[in-house]
Amino acid sequence: KIGKTVEDVDIINLIKMLRTISIACVTLFLTLFNSAIEKVQGLYLYPSSGATAAPSLLRTREFRHSFRSNPQQKLLWLQKLSSSTTTTSTILHATTETSTLTQLESVIHKCDFCAEEFASRNALFRHISQCTNEMKENGELGIAANLRRYTLGFRFAYFSNSSDLPKPEAKVAGEEIQNAFKEAMRQRSSKNIGANIEILSCTQATIAKQRHRSLSQEFGCSAVNDVITIRFACSPSSFGEKEYAYLLKEMNIILKKIDMINIQLINVSSTLSKFHAENSCTQFVYKYMLPLKWIKDGKELERWWLFSENKDVGEAEHPGTFQSQPPSTSLKTLSKALKSAESITVPNRRVRKRLLHSRPDKISSDRKIEKTATRRLGTLSNKERRAWHNFADPALQGDASPNQEPVWKVLDRARLSQIIKNPLSNEVVAVIEFRGDGFMPQQIRRIVGVAVAITNGLLPSNFFEVATKPQNALGTILAPGGRLYLSDAKYHYDQSIKLFYGSEDTSKRDVQEFSVEENEIWLQNQIFLETSKAKLVHLEDKWLKEMNEIIAPRVSSEMFLVDQHLKVTDSKEYISLSTASDEYSSTLSLLQNIALSGWPKTSIARSKVLRHKDGCEEFGSFTIINPELFSSSTVPLGNNLFPDLVQSVFDLEKYVSTQSLNNCAHKNCVAGRKLSTHCAVNFNASFTPHVDSGIGLGQSLSLIVGLGDYHGGDIFVEGIAYPIRYQPLEFDGWKQRHWTGAYS
Repeated sequence: KIGKTVEDVDIINLIKMLRTISIACVTLFLTLFNSAIEKVQGLYLYPSSGATAAPSLLRTREFRHSFRSNPQQKLLWLQKLSSSTTTTSTILHATTETSTLTQLESVIHKCDFCAEEFASRNALFRHISQCTNEMKENGELGIAANLRRYTLGFRFAYFSNSSDLPKPEAKVAGEEIQNAFKEAMRQRSSKNIGANIEILSCTQATIAKQRHRSLSQEFGCSAVNDVITIRFACSPSSFGEKEYAYLLKEMNIILKKIDMINIQLINVSSTLSKFHAENSCTQFVYKYMLPLKWIKDGKELERWWLFSENKDVGEAEHPGTFQSQPPSTSLKTLSKALKSAESITVPNRRVRKRLLHSRPDKISSDRKIEKTATRRLGTLSNKERRAWHNFADPALQGDASPNQEPVWKVLDRARLSQIIKNPLSNEVVAVIEFRGDGFMPQQIRRIVGVAVAITNGLLPSNFFEVATKPQNALGTILAPGGRLYLSDAKYHYDQSIKLFYGSEDTSKRDVQEFSVEENEIWLQNQIFLETSKAKLVHLEDKWLKEMNEIIAPRVSSEMFLVDQHLKVTDSKEYISLSTASDEYSSTLSLLQNIALSGWPKTSIARSKVLRHKDGCEEFGSFTIINPELFSSSTVPLGNNLFPDLVQSVFDLEKYVSTQSLNNCAHKNCVAGRKLSTHCAVNFNASFTPHVDSGIGLGQSLSLIVGLGDYHGGDIFVEGIAYPIRYQPLEFDGWKQRHWTGAYS
């Protein structure tokens, strides 16, 4: 009709017609919706006091929420809706018919304090603030309702020379800070107001509670500026701005009474309630005090610095501000070795486009970027994450596997920051600064040990590039402890201002008893005092000799095997191979037939831990399950393709489980192995360092045995080689890192 009359009417009449049509469409929609509501009967939820009002947006949300929380209710509603045949009622009729509303279930918005009912949640919330204030004035609320929540940030330093600490220094210091805070607040008032204080939560930068446990600070590491936040609740009358100075003074008095660890509280300030000392930390700064005598031509460098560069005793010299030429290039070599350990910045799309026109040679890089950092801002973004599994504490075992996320970390900076002199002797120390988003135990000390070996010419300059590849397993050199300390824990700018100054105005700085600079000098002197002891000097000299003569050559030979792609090439040295016994021959024959006909394709997940071996045109791995012990609706393809192999493999395991195992890589090795539910069948497969995954079903102990004619092929479990050719090996595949050795 509009099409016929549009040329005969003016624009005003057209607008009126469109408005009329729109109103009619809305009315029709509301009519249909109301009819559906009536048919549901008791399913739609009306507020009890809003019976005369039309359904609001709030009620519509409740209607949808009731469906999400109860899927069966939604199904019932759809069934009733589909069975309805009449849709003639209107919304107005539905909300005014009392006979219909009596059949509907109601939601009552009721105040728990005064029992008054309201038509909507908004009205209830507006009432609560007034209701609680009136009850506070009348004294009708309990003590808990009068408590107010506070979040305080504490910066502190600690050092310990005791070897009897039951926990790492960071954890002991954090617990002592909490105890000192409780004691100081308890002593604050003779009226015992502080007794109502309730600590709600506590977070510390160097203690991994919400991160992986492998990222906690290691034993023997001190700190200049660690951060802890304590969130607590107390009455407003018992805590105010004047308490900061009192807490700082009183807590330091309490902390001085501790014998096993020396703790100094630097600053106390109020922080944002959402501030989290652990998760909010964007960068950790550690420093290692490296004696120059450890590197090549160290004695000459010490004499040069003492007589030519050390103008003011105790003043630190930056390595780039030398007034004369060093007698050796060892410092420059050390700096280059440390820089090669840093993560590179991955250019974004705009930078790559600009370099493509100006400097195309800068785009390509020999290093393959495996992963990049996320959720970091500013200059810390777009940084490369590297696998530091070879630099972690071996005690972590499977937690330090390259297929675990905590291993992949960013090393933002590894540089020489200053050179200082030991005030107790003529020892000259280069302070190396490390910055990153997290460090595993022993990671920094192993980076230092490798950098020293590279400087002394014992390891190649590309060692960090090779050792941080996830497919490589290499030994590393652990530098002596006692010389590492946490220098700083960094946060975003707004959080740092609030934490260090107490407010966004830097002129309103909270009172503090020590400065960070003073604490760093104090801590360095403590380290000098400890490392100057004759016993530690002897141990460090012994380590330096072993590193030069034993450890570094062994690591260099391991790297040579990696460079050769783990190939054994000299066939003249091969010895004759033993033949397979009758128990293995049937399984071996089936495997050889499968290899001739074409090995099945490997899954994507397992391909990530397989290393391509030169000279092997075909290799792979697939899984089969034991149908007698494991039932599943989805059977692996291997069971359908090779039923004879399935039977033979698990019959072979029954035979092996009855024999005594000569090979065992775990502590609880006993006879009578429990039979497996799954088996991985591998052909020419060379695995990178990893830990196994799966559903487990109560057993994590894996059994592996090699069949066929080959040389080498040992399985390395936590760095120890085990021959497996017709020699079954049992190990904990979930917790122990394992990989394939050289074979041909």
